Amino acid sequence: MSKKLSRRDFLKGAALVAGGSVLAACVVPTSVPQPAAEPAEATAKPAAAPVEIRFAHWLGEQLKAWIPYLQEKTNTTIREEIYDWADFSQKMMTQFAGGTAPDVLMSGDISTMQGLANDLFLPLDDYLDKAGIDMSLWVSDPAYLWGWNGAIRGLSTMTAQPLCAYVNETLVEKAGYPLDKLPYWGRDNYDKWTWTDWVEFLHAVTLKKADGTYEQYGLDRTWAHAQSVYSNSLYSRGGRLYDDELHYAEKECLMDRPENIATAQQLIDLTTKEGVSPSYEAAAGIQGGVFASGMAAARLDFANMDLRDAGYPFKVGMFAWPFVEKRVYPAGNSTPIHANAVTKYPEAAANVCIVQCTDAHIGKIWLDQSGMLLGYNVKALLAQLPAGEQGEVIMNVVGRIKGMSFCDYCSEDVVQWTWRVRTMEEWKAAWRPEVEKVVLGLQTVEEACKNTKAIVDAAIAELPPL
Repeated sequence: MSKKLSRRDFLKGAALVAGGSVLAACVVPTSVPQPAAEPAEATAKPAAAPVEIRFAHWLGEQLKAWIPYLQEKTNTTIREEIYDWADFSQKMMTQFAGGTAPDVLMSGDISTMQGLANDLFLPLDDYLDKAGIDMSLWVSDPAYLWGWNGAIRGLSTMTAQPLCAYVNETLVEKAGYPLDKLPYWGRDNYDKWTWTDWVEFLHAVTLKKADGTYEQYGLDRTWAHAQSVYSNSLYSRGGRLYDDELHYAEKECLMDRPENIATAQQLIDLTTKEGVSPSYEAAAGIQGGVFASGMAAARLDFANMDLRDAGYPFKVGMFAWPFVEKRVYPAGNSTPIHANAVTKYPEAAANVCIVQCTDAHIGKIWLDQSGMLLGYNVKALLAQLPAGEQGEVIMNVVGRIKGMSFCDYCSEDVVQWTWRVRTMEEWKAAWRPEVEKVVLGLQTVEEACKNTKAIVDAAIAELPPL
């Protein structure tokens, strides 16, 4: 495979890792014998001769930039096995079932779930300890994100990218809104905007013609159906989507709770009540996309360089997406790496995972290559921060991460969230059509939430055992 993975493609995969649907066709072992080999120091005492490690991932050619270095640091010969994201999990679970799984894999949604639930991944605690890894330097605690049955069974390869607001500065100025009032990184009002400020801004930059049609929208679309947008808003107001969101053991979807309904109402109101974003029908009728075509002053996206590198005929600014009650950070969107529990080379496989995720030299290559930050010791990388827009993007990535941020108030009392559930795809499939009915005036938000809960609860009841 020669295709280079874009930041957006990477992020799509990473976002899916945080929550996935079960693949009933996957048959995996119900128990896996643990390797008898004792863990050794990760890099200080390499074996006499390199061993070959099969490393499966879906990142295209990106890792080739540091595979030689990774081999040298771990005294291994690494054989990459590169797959497309779309069928990665299916292939991995088929290989686990057949006893041919790779030694190391960068996981996906279903393979993460099945791997954790069936003890397919090697516990890494002893290897981390012997390697001298300072566990306080992780952006998010691996035990929280990838812990299972009392052991750490995965490590984050990257720092999750939070949602940000992006603005067309030409349209903002056209509406008469001062650019120096926007809460950009480095300004006194950075990450101080609440939902009220956000709505006021969107009204200020929405323009209508004399006949009532839109000259420009404030926001580019109805975002209420989007998993990431709904989740951030829900967690910001203290809500949850499921009764159990960490153990692939949900019993109930909580969409009928007051905070869930209020979250949906607030997001849908931007279109139906506030009138600052187009309906689905209106957005579909704008060729090239509402934001890209210059018909909307703002849009939402993850914190990366995609929109700023898009070649738009206008300058794009960005800032942390305003919060409802508390600031939030999507800790789970950080793409785990695992070692196979029955690899012939547990020491080498564990070392590959650890060095891939913690080595500063690899982190610098990845940062320069695609703007990705490791999920470990980020402040050391920030000392080598690229100048200009790339540096500004990265400051938005780490802005709400305690111990990594250069903004003290931004990283206090932040809600970190992740989803380890089995019915996320069912939720997404059910929720969007319900939102569309509300926008069309065919039902209320409360009805949409209750209908979605009923669909997802029915799917939960039909889940086979893990």
